[in-house]
Amino acid sequence: TREIGLRKALGATAGTIAIQFLVESVTLTLVGGMLGIAIGYAQGGVVSIIMKNALDVSWQPSVPLQWVVIVGIAMLAMGLGFGVYPAWRAGQLDPIIALRYE
Repeated sequence: TREIGLRKALGATAGTIAIQFLVESVTLTLVGGMLGIAIGYAQGGVVSIIMKNALDVSWQPSVPLQWVVIVGIAMLAMGLGFGVYPAWRAGQLDPIIALRYE
C-alpha cells in the first residue's frame, strides 16, 4: 500500500499502477503453473519407474503439446482474470491514504 501511495505521489497514473499489478499477477501465475507442470511431469516419471519395477509394466508419461498450450492459455486467463480487480483497486487508491496506511 505504501509503495502505491509513493508511486502515485511521484506522478504515476492509475493505469501504470494497474498494469504493474496485472504484470505481477500474470507472471506469478505463469511461473506457478510452469512449476506445477514440471513437478507433475516429474511425478509421472516416478510413477513410471515404480510401475516398471513393481508391476513389470512399461509406461512412459507423455504430455501432448496441445494440452500444454491449453493449460498455458488457461493460466494466462486466470492470472488476468484474478488480477484485474486488485489492479483496478490499486490504481484508484488515494495516495494520501496509502502513505498514511502503514
